[in-house]
Amino acid sequence: MSPDVNTTTYHLSFDCANKSLAHFGCEESDKPNTNGDVKRPLECLSIADINHRVFTYGVVDLLPGQKVSETTAIYRIKQLHKYLTNIPMPPDSTPSNTTIYIEYQMGPNAKSHDVSSAIMMFYAKYDVRIVGPSLKNTIAFNEDLRIQKFMSKYSTSYAANKAHAQANLIYYCRHKAIDIDNMDKSVLHNLGDALMQYLAVRTARTASFRSSNA
Repeated sequence: MSPDVNTTTYHLSFDCANKSLAHFGCEESDKPNTNGDVKRPLECLSIADINHRVFTYGVVDLLPGQKVSETTAIYRIKQLHKYLTNIPMPPDSTPSNTTIYIEYQMGPNAKSHDVSSAIMMFYAKYDVRIVGPSLKNTIAFNEDLRIQKFMSKYSTSYAANKAHAQANLIYYCRHKAIDIDNMDKSVLHNLGDALMQYLAVRTARTASFRSSNA
């Protein structure tokens, strides 16, 4: 394919959890953009340079009214399968033009391991990227939204990371006219994680992720 030919690709990113599973899906219709092509610093992204269309986003409690400990693994997987099956995808999305992003689950996130593994299985025919959890902290939309600003405000890195993701999500949605006003404020950081993870991989110069096609 000529480098001047436009191509459409789809990107679906997940922040894994049983009680607050977030997904963010974007369509890119532009010249191919590989990780090594980016020339600007990682720290700040230009909102004007982000050329994509959002086709789906949301956060769901897979176990409404229930604690994870009150359910079986089989029940949780069935609930997850139902949710994944109903995510609206563009009609021309295929395994060859769609990339799936899933955050690598660290030890403290043991309860989310099953969710992560099941999503990998569901999209086994797709290009699945397992993304390091710290990669999304390398980007922001302006100086005031950089992770360092939040590290100085919060007593734990976990709280700072979540605040960073939520603040950048709000900035992004305000400038892209995406309505999140009716969403539960307590889960905005989950949606922010899904968004920032996708953007970080698409702009990263180094491979801080593992590809299923590697």
